[in-house]
Amino acid sequence: MTDESRLFIALKLPSEVKRYLARGSDMLKQQCDFSRWVYEEDYHITLQFLGDVNPEKKDKILSALPRCVQGTEPFSLKLSGLGTFGREHQPRVLWAGVSGDLDPLSRLQKQVVRTMEPLGFPGEKRAYRPHVTIARKCRQPNFTLTPEMSSNFQNIEWQVRQIACYETKLGRQPMYEPVGIVSL
Repeated sequence: MTDESRLFIALKLPSEVKRYLARGSDMLKQQCDFSRWVYEEDYHITLQFLGDVNPEKKDKILSALPRCVQGTEPFSLKLSGLGTFGREHQPRVLWAGVSGDLDPLSRLQKQVVRTMEPLGFPGEKRAYRPHVTIARKCRQPNFTLTPEMSSNFQNIEWQVRQIACYETKLGRQPMYEPVGIVSL
């Protein structure tokens, strides 16, 4: 048994946004066949995936968390429909997009990466694409994303007020447990 923790830093979503996403997901489950649907409490917007870390490094991450938000004021985001990653007709990930104050979100994400880099966590090479994962691994061979499906995943707006460092607890619901929370 290892004492490492699998960690990531993400925007903490308000309960009402999570409920809205869960209601939309419940409607989608009747039309779409994905092997894993994200549990309501696990919805988030990832800022940086850190991976497996030992207890000493975990402490350093949690100590650095307040620096990730220095100078960042609360800002507004809203859901903006659905999208996918992977093959168009059998996607790997179904996600809800976000719009709104994307400049402060981008600055926050870059600040998280700048804060975590000296601790041994370089940023990803690919561009940051903020989203909320809804489901994984489409099992139907001819999936098609329709405007009607997206209509249940837009127009709800909220204030971003907190980020969290989450630890992944495989096999549990909720699977992502906040181990550190910092307010903007």
